[in-house]
Amino acid sequence: MILGTTDTDYTGSLDDVRAEPEDIAYVLQIVNEFFPTARISTSDIISTWAGLRPLIADAHASASDISRAHEIRNPERGWWDVAGGKLTTYRLIAEQAVDQIAAQEKWRLPRCSTAEEPLLKPEETAGVSGILPPPWSKSTVAHYCAHEWAAHLDDVMVRRASWHYYHEDASQKAAQVAEWMAEFLDWPTDQQARELSRYRSLFPPQSHSQPSMPRLTTRPGSLTF
Repeated sequence: MILGTTDTDYTGSLDDVRAEPEDIAYVLQIVNEFFPTARISTSDIISTWAGLRPLIADAHASASDISRAHEIRNPERGWWDVAGGKLTTYRLIAEQAVDQIAAQEKWRLPRCSTAEEPLLKPEETAGVSGILPPPWSKSTVAHYCAHEWAAHLDDVMVRRASWHYYHEDASQKAAQVAEWMAEFLDWPTDQQARELSRYRSLFPPQSHSQPSMPRLTTRPGSLTF
């Protein structure tokens, strides 16, 4: 079960974004208020994560009121600015930017289809791409290494499979994943150990932090049970 999110101003380090105790307490309070028999506490939490989102400044609105929409601006000839948006709309932003630039330059190009073009064929992502994480298996790791450009252990554990956030024994699973990746990517003898050390350094047990995106102003947080 995933619970969230909070939406709070953030002024801390962009390299160390975490779900703060106040955010966790707020989410638990709301859940237990509406579902009193649940009696969920911090001891039930498997993982937490937080990220930062870019907002277009508005002097007359709070961060919670500012639109999450993106803007593409052309302040002068040959200069384009893209601001705002979300990770889930990055391909739409790219498509709109290409179409606007092509129109201004009078290039005879077909309409950009980036937002609808699959990165991989549907049959290649069956069972390994979805809202919930895929089964923890060697074949899944093989797919990410061969078809989804996974180069580091945290690429698989955090950004491809999300196993880091869904398994209480994620650190132990990571050790096995590192062994599989060493086989698939032909890592040098010492790289397996270095990758595991890197993963555990970036994502130590019980912290479950997630690297942020730069130059952002609010922090939505979520909890996994």
